[in-house]
Amino acid sequence: GGIRDLYKIAVPTPLGNPQAAAQVQEIQAQDFKLSSLFEVLDPKSYLADLPAEGMSIDKDPWVQVGAQGVTKCKVTKASGQIELECKLFEVARGGKSVLSLSFRGKEDELRGLVHQWVNKVIGYFTGEDGVFGTRLAFSRRIGPGSKHVYTADWSGGGVAICTATGDQEAVVMIPDGAGGVFLAWEDRRDDDWDIYA
Repeated sequence: GGIRDLYKIAVPTPLGNPQAAAQVQEIQAQDFKLSSLFEVLDPKSYLADLPAEGMSIDKDPWVQVGAQGVTKCKVTKASGQIELECKLFEVARGGKSVLSLSFRGKEDELRGLVHQWVNKVIGYFTGEDGVFGTRLAFSRRIGPGSKHVYTADWSGGGVAICTATGDQEAVVMIPDGAGGVFLAWEDRRDDDWDIYA
């Protein structure tokens, strides 16, 4: 196999809530890098007037830094909910977005919403959505005679599912028929083995 050039993509800081915007930028950049399809350009190199551009692009400043693509996002938070509006621009095509999507969820679902966006960008270029947001379930020894059950997304962000004393292991995931899963595991929190879900 030959060597291929990575697609050069710019991921400027999104508009909107500054704290959430920083997270969106970081998660996008990490996902794009991990996909092995993209080279994420250094934000310090951007010449574009980002406030003036808003949710569009001016082609010339992006051409000058070598960007082939630019993502633009806006994050809005209200009443515990978050909305993520994202656009993908192919610089050669100018200021018209080639992909424009909005995602909504609870504030603590921001990471998953960004993964969905990156998956769709990957799908735009490859014809198949990316794998970000895929969940892994596992048990981890945290000390003598004690394992806990966790889930993690593909890029490592995770959540403890069960941290009861004793061992929790042999984790299985069972589809719930609605796009989610049930988790079940062997649990020895009371000195005898039981099944928990």
